[in-house]
This record gives sequence, structure tokens and C-alpha cells, in this order.
Amino acid sequence: MRGVARLKEEARKGLVVAVYFAIGFLIIQFHNRLLVEGSNIKIASYVRGLVGGLIAAKVLLSVDMLPFFDAFPDKPMVFNVGWKTTLYTGGVLGFLYTEPFLRHFIMGAGLYASHLQAWQELMLPEPGQR
Repeated sequence: MRGVARLKEEARKGLVVAVYFAIGFLIIQFHNRLLVEGSNIKIASYVRGLVGGLIAAKVLLSVDMLPFFDAFPDKPMVFNVGWKTTLYTGGVLGFLYTEPFLRHFIMGAGLYASHLQAWQELMLPEPGQR
């Protein structure tokens, strides 16, 4: 019974974070659409904003589960904020690199070619990707 209660709590926490980020990304998407109304600028769809919010929530929850997440429990809060910001940023950058790397690798590019293409997409995204 204790395992089921923990599973329910984790699912609830994950759902709350996912809904929060999904709504936030959808609001940003709506705002961007209003800004470019009447021009020829193409904006990503709402589905992309929704999926981006869900991915951000998954990265956040994955980083929270790392064993060294609470590295400074007895230090001032500024240490914890800096450490967790670094971990979250690293998690997001890791995902942003891994997604194009795996896409190119599965499509048949070698390891080095996949790395170069993923690195280029991470550093210089195409204008239509944002």
C-alpha cells in the first residue's frame, strides 16, 4: 500500500508540473501569434508549444530525481538556487542536444556526423525552428 501511495503522489506532482509548463508554453505561443498577426512570419503550432511544455516538465522532474540534487542542505539558500539552476540548465541543454543527435543517428548518419549536426542545430537553430 505504501508503494501505491508514493506512486500516486509522484503522478500527481508530475501532472501538476506538466500542466503548469504546458499552459505557460501555450500562453507564450498565443502571445507570439498575436505579435505576428497579419505578417508573413510563420509561427510554430500550439501542439509544439504543448509538447514543449510537457518535455520541460519531464526534464524538470528527471533532474529532481538525481541523487546529488540537494547538495547543499545546510548552506544559505543562494547556494541551493545556484546549484539547482545549473542542474536544470544542464538538463535542458542535454535534452536539446540529444533529440537532434538521436534523430540524425537513427536516420543513418554516423556518430561523428550526428554529433556535428546536433551541435550545429543547438548553436545555430534554423529561423523556422523557434
